[in-house]
Amino acid sequence: MARIADPALRDMLLKSARDLFAQKSYNETRMSDIAQKAGVAVGTIYLYFKTKEQLVAALCADATQRVLNVVLPALQKPDLRQAIDTAVRVAFDAYEKERDLLHLIYLNIGLSSLANINWSGIEDGSTSEFAALLQSHMDAGIVRRYDNFDTLMDFLFNLFDMAALQCYVLNRGAVTGNPIDIEAHKKTLSQFVQAALLVDNPPPN
Repeated sequence: MARIADPALRDMLLKSARDLFAQKSYNETRMSDIAQKAGVAVGTIYLYFKTKEQLVAALCADATQRVLNVVLPALQKPDLRQAIDTAVRVAFDAYEKERDLLHLIYLNIGLSSLANINWSGIEDGSTSEFAALLQSHMDAGIVRRYDNFDTLMDFLFNLFDMAALQCYVLNRGAVTGNPIDIEAHKKTLSQFVQAALLVDNPPPN
């Protein structure tokens, strides 16, 4: 009989991994270290995650879930322009709480390891809910249609990820190298997303 996954144990393993990655770095942390911190046998961790890369993928998926948990309610406002502005602001607040994962993903594990992560099977319901909401606004003629919906989704997620990286990890402008004014960053990102998505969007003041 197959072992039934224990959500509480999975969460404990992820928390232990996240703590150790922050303390010891990704490369120095072994699966046995994570198991020991979680108080389980090393074989137990492999029932949930076969590799450290899978652990990172799960941490990323959970972080995305937490961001979308605050973004989706914000996007329910009837005034979509205001909704986008609110969504940007609450997303930044959520990303700030995930800055250790941003460090992990973009600075610690390296692009080669990131490319080797198997991202299949980690999509959550909130991602689909966001896609459905965006599609419904397109059908209503409020949001512009793009030739490839999946690419648009990728662009939006990557745009927010990279904006958060710039603010909470690098904290330097890509061109000027100056410290980032995060409030100005939020405002500009909101204006950019509105201009990219809204059919009837006047230029910002």
